[in-house]
Amino acid sequence: PVLGGIAGGGGAASSSSSSSSSGSSGSSRSSGSSGRRHSWDDSSSGASATPSESAAVGTTAAKPNQGSSPASASSSSSSSASSSASSASSASSTSASAPSASAPMTSAPSASRVEAASSSSSASPPPRFPMSGDGRRHGLKTSGATSPTLTFLAQRTMPTTVPPLLPRDYKHLLLDIEGCTTSINFVHDQLFPYVRKNLSSFILNLSEEDKATIEAELEADVRNLMETQPDTFMRAFPHLAGSLAFGADDEEPVFPSLVGAVTGLMDMDVSATGLKALQGRIWRDGYERGALKGHVFKDTVALLKWCQDTGVVASIFSSASVNAQKLLFRHSSEGDLCPLLSHHFDKETGSKKKMQSYIKICQELNIRPGDLVFVSDSEQELVAADAAGCCAVVSIRPGNAKLSDVAEQFPRVPSLLGLCGCD
Repeated sequence: PVLGGIAGGGGAASSSSSSSSSGSSGSSRSSGSSGRRHSWDDSSSGASATPSESAAVGTTAAKPNQGSSPASASSSSSSSASSSASSASSASSTSASAPSASAPMTSAPSASRVEAASSSSSASPPPRFPMSGDGRRHGLKTSGATSPTLTFLAQRTMPTTVPPLLPRDYKHLLLDIEGCTTSINFVHDQLFPYVRKNLSSFILNLSEEDKATIEAELEADVRNLMETQPDTFMRAFPHLAGSLAFGADDEEPVFPSLVGAVTGLMDMDVSATGLKALQGRIWRDGYERGALKGHVFKDTVALLKWCQDTGVVASIFSSASVNAQKLLFRHSSEGDLCPLLSHHFDKETGSKKKMQSYIKICQELNIRPGDLVFVSDSEQELVAADAAGCCAVVSIRPGNAKLSDVAEQFPRVPSLLGLCGCD
């Protein structure tokens, strides 16, 4: 019946014939109870296949021309019956007698097709996101499918921009923070300004040893920026432009002050390990004093509770440090959400724009990349996750950056509740 629904979706004639002969509603076959009009949802619509539908799956019916007259149709049927009877008598004396002219003529199904149709009827419905040989449940790749049926499904329905449903399709969920669980405006309008405003007073209260540690970490961030992004480095620290002293072996390196390093890196929106660690410490002070409350969308809370109730493992991957992540969710405007999250990953795991980072996360979660859904607003991050074999989903939120054509290949959700469902 599953294959019947799929094959029926490819031709209007077989669909209309089934509905007219059996009384089965054609709309229930093409649109399930959830309203989705996709071939993989037929099994959930509750409609059972009729004999006509089964015949359409196993064989190709030789129907009379609908535009011919009754006389010509009868003549054609009589001719076919006579030919069939003659063939049967010459082949074997024990063959069945030829059907009458009034009986509908259909070509006899081959043994292999009958066997395939029989096995398909007893088999369980294929998953909504068929799994290919490399463990991928979404189909930007269709090679290596485990069976002809899955190959057919992949070719017919992939690539798909239909969001997966949890927990039916996946049991592991990885979420970005900025532009996904949390408004991007909260980060840029509240968190970052708070660091700038309280940086000097925070430094004054540090011990000399602690201050030296922070300076060493920030110096490593600045050096890395100079080596990997020299143009950005020059814009962040224009007073060093043209100076060869920075990092030279024969001269004392010219290094910006601690405040200057933080300001320069933040001006260029550089995601650096030492900077993120310092920001996290300043934010912790603000959260603990009640000066900050972490923002999360209400659908984020509903999703996390849904995941907990249905056995889906929800984790976070953000450029913010793990401590900063936990502070935001522990002191959120919706209460303490940390118990709803299983794992936290930050830049210590790797860059969010590198495929290896997602492979490493899957190894830590003890799953295959094909078992993980990653939701983010960043196209580069989504491309990296997809390259690793994960199911990448675009988060659509107010204030997020405009998407390019690259995002067209991925499913989109304006609310994380779009991932919740079992049907």
